Amino acid sequence: MKYLIYPLFAISLLLFAGCAGNSSPEEEAPDMELTVEGISDTHWTYISLETNRKVGVSPLDDPEGDEEWRNRTDWDIALCGDMIKTNSGASGAGDGGITRLDDTPYDQVTSASGVTLDTDRVFW
Repeated sequence: MKYLIYPLFAISLLLFAGCAGNSSPEEEAPDMELTVEGISDTHWTYISLETNRKVGVSPLDDPEGDEEWRNRTDWDIALCGDMIKTNSGASGAGDGGITRLDDTPYDQVTSASGVTLDTDRVFW
């Protein structure tokens, strides 16, 4: 199965968090697309937004695999079916987070407010 991930809620937050203060108002963010193949309902697919690559997979409900990925910082988001987690909180040692944009177009977002860190339950 092939999914096309657009820079919406999770990606926008991670990009704003990673790039805050590094660009001038005159600079425009490039259009970004990331195609990730191999997303399944039985395995987490871990993605690095820095390298725009899939960095690995682990089985769903695998405590040892979850612990290994929790300690890694080379991933930003992970997908499993319709679930998503960020490298933050209960899911990872990173500084990621997520926010919902709802009806705000990505190019009109000016700050990353209302950030939620991962918890033990997947809520998106």
